[in-house]
Amino acid sequence: MRRGLFIIVLLVSAHAYANLAPVVDNITVNPGLRVRPGTEVTITINAHDPDCPDVCVPTPGINTCGLYIRNDTTTWSATGGTFSYIDAGDAASPYVTRATWIAPDTTGAYTIEVYLADSGSWLCGGRQSTTASISISVATGQPP
Repeated sequence: MRRGLFIIVLLVSAHAYANLAPVVDNITVNPGLRVRPGTEVTITINAHDPDCPDVCVPTPGINTCGLYIRNDTTTWSATGGTFSYIDAGDAASPYVTRATWIAPDTTGAYTIEVYLADSGSWLCGGRQSTTASISISVATGQPP
């Protein structure tokens, strides 16, 4: 009886499994990009995964290979102030996430960033991600 090691190599076309990064469609900021110290600002991000032509959601037992944005990897950060609320939304494409940011007491410009990643794996070119950012001006006096 002969024993040996068999190696099977599976070649997959990179084009067939290309995985594109999520795309941010729009960012809404309420009440606006210029606020007074201590103001609560609601920021909403609408995005989609360009690999999904319609509506895509996680499907148990099926490799959806980068077709939707993962809510468990979404992260928000700011150069100042605090977040009082973060809603990572549901894993899907299209995707919505929102946060409430409380402006700091110190005036100045502050950057808010959100990191979004898709459901990609090594099978489909790796996980792809994007970062969106906005600048909010905190000033005393009446906002325009």
